[in-house]
This record gives sequence, structure tokens and C-alpha cells, in this order.
Amino acid sequence: MSAQESIPVYTNLTDLYSSLGTSLNHAERWNNLAEEFEKRFKKKPTYIARAPGRVNLIGEHIDYALFGVLPAAVERDILIACAPRDVPPNSPVEPAENAPGSVIAENLQSKYTRQVFAPKRKPTEEEVHVEGWHLEIPQELRWENYVKAGYYGVLEEHFTGATQLPIPVDLLVTGSVPAGSGLSSSAAMVVASTLTFLAINGKLEASSDEKITKGKLVKMSMENEKRVGVNSGGMDQAASVMSVPSSVLYITFYPSLTASPTPLPAGAVLVLAHSLVVADKALTAPKNYNLRVVETLVGARILAQHLKLTVGATEKITLREVLGRLVEEVVGDGGDGLAEDTLMEALAKMGEAVEVLKPVGTTHAEWGATKEEMVEMSGLSAEEFHKVYLSWVDVDATHFKLYKRNSLGNKPPRAPIGVSNFFVETWASGLVVVLSFTRYLLYQLKQCRL
Repeated sequence: MSAQESIPVYTNLTDLYSSLGTSLNHAERWNNLAEEFEKRFKKKPTYIARAPGRVNLIGEHIDYALFGVLPAAVERDILIACAPRDVPPNSPVEPAENAPGSVIAENLQSKYTRQVFAPKRKPTEEEVHVEGWHLEIPQELRWENYVKAGYYGVLEEHFTGATQLPIPVDLLVTGSVPAGSGLSSSAAMVVASTLTFLAINGKLEASSDEKITKGKLVKMSMENEKRVGVNSGGMDQAASVMSVPSSVLYITFYPSLTASPTPLPAGAVLVLAHSLVVADKALTAPKNYNLRVVETLVGARILAQHLKLTVGATEKITLREVLGRLVEEVVGDGGDGLAEDTLMEALAKMGEAVEVLKPVGTTHAEWGATKEEMVEMSGLSAEEFHKVYLSWVDVDATHFKLYKRNSLGNKPPRAPIGVSNFFVETWASGLVVVLSFTRYLLYQLKQCRL
């Protein structure tokens, strides 16, 4: 599946779900949302934006190192019904619902209260490169923050002219993805809200030069989720946007975003069990998700320097890019991927070099480097280090586990591996996924111990 495909717009649920039975299972929920929207806003919704959650099968926490992953979308999703709101000409900008681009956001769950907000243009005399819109997104955990995050990216990307104003909109949200359950409800919410504001402002109908592709929606949603404090690697958004029914999706990020679906065999079912443990990524990001991102990026720089590779002073090189530069991989025109022997040789070298990430005088993998030790190991000044690795992300740590996050183990797998073709077969009463690149992906997952 190409990232260049257009965003699909459906007029019936059977086409959306590619199955009459599945569409019937969801029809009542869609109808209830549309009817409740009409009841509250006295008009029918123009669009209902949908973004599913996802489950990841292979490759946990390696997408932000630009290694490939194998997720699949799930039926549970976020739905946002929306319609433009008529504001009489020359209406006063107060109350907020009369302001240009204002949003009235409601949720079917009563615990999420009605919110009204509007973006404001920043003064034109502000510095160049400063964002042109202001939309307050508090640091506290609030449901509407994810709506605002999606809106912000659309404003910055598509309303740059001084006379361009977004359309006022009413929206009603519902969701069946359990929050904090590991199914990426936050990413689904941001994808759905981004899609909502693109659709309601006519951006899905733009000319071919400005066409919103699936790849563009993924990248926009990645950037938008950063506004709620989570520096995502892109797997969650890509799985939500690019997955197809009854298939797993092999997603690669280097040198560009690609997604290749492979259908599951007839009758195969992935069963998801909810542990009921809640882990809110936005709340814990500074000590968990964001911290792992920083540890992985800093470790990649130190590895690259140890391997005598060229790294720009302000470059945030990733582990996948380190691997590519180590073997002088050709990317873009003329590049045809890495041969298996070349790949294994590079992984072996990186596996040996990773010992440099252990702080002096320590032997335990759990032990980490202090910020000062990390700066010294990076070869950057304290000011440069902060600008490259800490100025754009919130982290909370006294020690950084560079070795643990970047360890590739001592020995690569001996068996030959491929990185493209794979097949799925059923065995006995269970599902066995057999991939010719399984060892490669499992190697990343298991040995990196991310």
C-alpha cells in the first residue's frame, strides 16, 4: 500500500468495513451518533471521521529508531461527527462560538464535558518562524486536548495566509478504544480530529498538488500528537491510517514511509485481552515514552561517533541511519535495500560497539549515565546537547539507560534472513505467523530490549 493513496471517503458502512456482517455489527453505533448529533446541534453531520486503534505484533518501541514494525488495526475506533456552524456576518467575536474557526466539541460520554474554543492568530510583528496560530493546550490531561492537537496541525499547515480562516465547526465524539490500554487510543483520537478538520475545511477535495494522502495524514498526526506531550515514532498513526481489513501491516520508515499489507488466512482471528491495567502515555511520557526516545537517539549518536561515522552537529541520527551509514547504504534512486550478509555484518559491528554506551565504572545494564556523562559521551557542548536532544521534549530522569535501550546483544542470528517477503499459514487450531524476516524483527525487539 502506497503512502501516496488518497484518504478514502465512504458513503456506506459495507464499503468501509468490506464486510456486510461487520458493518451490521457497527450500524447501530453509527446511527446513534448521527441521531444524537442532530438532536444536539439541530442539523445532520456532514462527515463522520473514523480512526481505529491498533495492536502491535512485532517491533515494540523501535519505530522511533526508524526500524520496521508489524501492527494491525482493530475494529474498535474513535468516531467524530461534524458539521460546519453558520455564524452570521459581522457577529461579535465574543462569545467564543462566534469567533472565526471556533469549535463546539461534545462527547457522548457524560464525564467529558462540553468545550468551546477558538484559535487566535499571533501578531504579525512576531519573529519569523514562530507559529502563526495560538490554541492553548494545557499540560493537564483533558479530552479536548487531543481535538485541539489535531486542529493545530491543520491550522499551521493549511491556513498560513493572512486572509485564510478556518470554518467554525460543531463536533460530537465517541470512542470504543479503551483509554490507556495499549491500543493507541490517543493516536486514534488525534488522527480522527486531524481528519475532521481537514474534511470540514474542504482540504480532502484539494487539487492534486495539495492532495492529502495517507502518508501526509500520518506525518501530520505524528506532529500533532507531540502537542499533547508524546513524541511518537509513527507506528500508531500509520497503523490507524493505512491498515486494511483482515490484514497485518508491515510498516517501514526508512528511507521513507511505506506500508505493505498481508491478508490473514481465512478464518484467522487475533484475540485481544484487556488486562484492565491503565497506562496513560501522555501522563507518564516524561518518565517512560519520551525518555526512551531520548535514550535511543543519544545512544545512536554515541554509537555513530564510536564507529567513526559523520553526524551533523544538530542532527538527531537514529539507529537505523547508523546501520545504513555503516555499510554506505544507497537510499533513494539507485538504492535497492541491504543484502542479508551486509545487514548481518552491520548488526554484528553495532552489537560490539554498543559496549561504549556503558558509563565508566559500571557493568550492570540497568545502570545509566547522568546528564553530564551523556553530554560528555556525545561530544557536544552542554548547550548544543540541550538544543538537539532536550529542548523539544519533556523528560524526567536523573540517569539515562543508554546501554539498555540500544544494546544489540553479542551475536546476531546465524540463519539467513530476508527483509521483504513473508507469508502467513494456519497450524492446528492456532495462527502461526511465519515471516522470512522474522528473525530480523525479533532480533530488533528481543536483543534491543526496548
